[in-house]
Amino acid sequence: WIVTNGQYTISDIGNDWTSGISTIGDTAWTNYVIKATVDLQPFCGSNRAAALVRVQDSKNFLAFKIHDGGECFSSNAVNYAAWYVVKNSEWVEISNTRYEDYPHGEPFILTVQVEGNLITTYLNNEQILSFSDASFSAGKVGLFLESSTALISRAQPATLDDFSVVAVPAP
Repeated sequence: WIVTNGQYTISDIGNDWTSGISTIGDTAWTNYVIKATVDLQPFCGSNRAAALVRVQDSKNFLAFKIHDGGECFSSNAVNYAAWYVVKNSEWVEISNTRYEDYPHGEPFILTVQVEGNLITTYLNNEQILSFSDASFSAGKVGLFLESSTALISRAQPATLDDFSVVAVPAP
């Protein structure tokens, strides 16, 4: 990870994929809103970023993962975002949470609100998804970045900036 002026950037460590997870908070946290500016610049590779909620540890959490398919490898590159439940490092996409209309190639604001089992996702302040999940009843929050560095000389790093977390008051 590289932090410059408060902005997380993932950097190459010499293999085909570079990834990192950063968490903050308490495993007893239940209701909160997280917000971050996401910038997945298109390049000859693949960038992915995720907002993590209900984080138990680095192998168990819920994640809204944004996939930038890479523009040079295929004209059929798939760009989408989806919610995943991650248990013992196995990522399983949650049914009916795939979203394919995120702002590709430009920074956008991602907001996730967690209240009880209800998880609501916003892009640029517009609600895009809402679903219930009881996989984890509480947990920390976090950020995840992953980049394919197969063509690192042409890579543009994935970045997350302006991260914030605010507690949602109990009703």
